[in-house]
Amino acid sequence: MTPDSTLFRLLQEVSDGDWHSGEELGVLLGVSRAAVAKHVKSLAELGLHIEVLKGTGYRLMAPLELLDAEVILAEAAPALTASASLRTHIDIESTNGDLMSLWRQQGSVHGVASLAESQSAGRGRRGRQWHSPFARNLYISFGWHFTGGVAVLEGLSLAVGVVVSRALEACGVSGVGLKWPNDILIEGRKAGGILIELGGDAVSETVAVIGVGLNVDMPADQAIDQPWINVRDAGLAVSRSVLAGRILREMQALCEGYAQCGFSGYRDEWIAKDAFAGQEVVVHRGSEVINGVARGVDAHGELQLEQPEGVRTFVGGEVSLRMRR
Repeated sequence: MTPDSTLFRLLQEVSDGDWHSGEELGVLLGVSRAAVAKHVKSLAELGLHIEVLKGTGYRLMAPLELLDAEVILAEAAPALTASASLRTHIDIESTNGDLMSLWRQQGSVHGVASLAESQSAGRGRRGRQWHSPFARNLYISFGWHFTGGVAVLEGLSLAVGVVVSRALEACGVSGVGLKWPNDILIEGRKAGGILIELGGDAVSETVAVIGVGLNVDMPADQAIDQPWINVRDAGLAVSRSVLAGRILREMQALCEGYAQCGFSGYRDEWIAKDAFAGQEVVVHRGSEVINGVARGVDAHGELQLEQPEGVRTFVGGEVSLRMRR
C-alpha cells in the first residue's frame, strides 16, 4: 500500500467522527501505531481538526463527506466509462494543473477528469487564489481535444456555465445565475467559477482543460473578498460525488457537440440566466474603467454594453455592478 493510499484509507476510517484507537487503525491499515500517528499529523496539516486522547485514540471533530469514485463514475456515465478516466487526489496544487501536466507527459487528456479533496494552489481567473478547504467544496477538471483550433471554442466558458447550472438545478439548487464571463452566482453571491486552460495547436488540434470550482459546504470563517454562498444552502439535495458526476456528464455532452454548434446552441439559455441583465455595470479592462448597461452577449459570447454613443462589445474584462451614490 502506497503512503497516499494509506492516508486515504485512514481518512475513510475516521471520517465518521467517532473515536478510533491507534491499535485498531494500525491493524486495519497494516501499519504500526507510530505510522498511524504520523499519518494523523499529515491529516492535521491539511487543515482537519483531529482530537487526540491518550488511551482512547483519535477522532475528527466533525464527520467528513469524502468523494466516492464509484458514485462519481455511476453518475457520470457515459461520460467516464472506466476508472482510468477518473483521477482523484487527497491534496494537489490544482486539478487543472494535474491535467495539463498529464497532457505534457502523455500527450492526451481526452475525456479524463481530475478531482481533489483540497488544492494547495487553486486559481481563479488572472491568477487569483481559489479558496480550497478540505472535503468541503468541489474542485473538478475535465480534459477534451478539439479539432479546428481555438476558433471553435468561442464562448466555451459561458457554455460551461450553462451546463453547470443545469447540473445544479437537477440536484435541487434554485436561483442559479450566470455572470459574464465565467462566474456562477446564487442570489447575487458567488457560488463558483470556471477556468479554462488551452494547449496544443491554435489552428488545428487544441487541448482544453475545463476547471470548475463550486462552494458546497465552505466554512463561514473563510476570508473571501466578495459576497459568496454555498450551493448546499441553496437547496443542494445530493452528495458532492453525485453533483460531480452530473457535472461531468453535462460537460462531456457539451464537448462532444461544441465544435459543431458552438456557443449559439447555449446563448439563449445563458441570456435567460444573466444575473446582470439590464443593470448598470462597470467593466474593468486593465487600467480602463467603462460604465454602461449590460445587454447580454452576442453569438460569440462577447459582452454587449450599452453606452450613450451605442453598444460596445467586449471580448475580455471584469464586470461588476455599478454602485449608486
